[in-house]
Amino acid sequence: MGFRRYVGTWGRLNPTPPWYHRLMPYKNLDTKRQYQLEWMWRRRSAWILANGPCRWCGSVSNLQVSWRNPANKTVKVSGIWSRSDAKRAELLANCEVLCEKCHKRKIAIWHAVKAALNRKQDDEEAPGH
Repeated sequence: MGFRRYVGTWGRLNPTPPWYHRLMPYKNLDTKRQYQLEWMWRRRSAWILANGPCRWCGSVSNLQVSWRNPANKTVKVSGIWSRSDAKRAELLANCEVLCEKCHKRKIAIWHAVKAALNRKQDDEEAPGH
């Protein structure tokens, strides 16, 4: 069961060779996943504490990370925390901390504006105007 047997087959026939898990710090994949979730949660919590409270109302409960401009969103917020320090800092420069209530309000406003712009564009493109 050498390395040569698996070269070129990853992602097709055998996504992970049997010896791969021996190289990982956690042999139990559930333990590894739990560690990763806690590690990302600590990164997220530290950033929220450093950049909180809510930018709109000043609340300190149920804080969330929100894109400043959802149109410029390149990844899901949940995907930021596992990135390298440099990439994470670049992505978080476009984010802000909002409480859950303000975040929902912001998203509702965003969708209303987006719908209005789409209607206006459709009206301009319609024949007869």
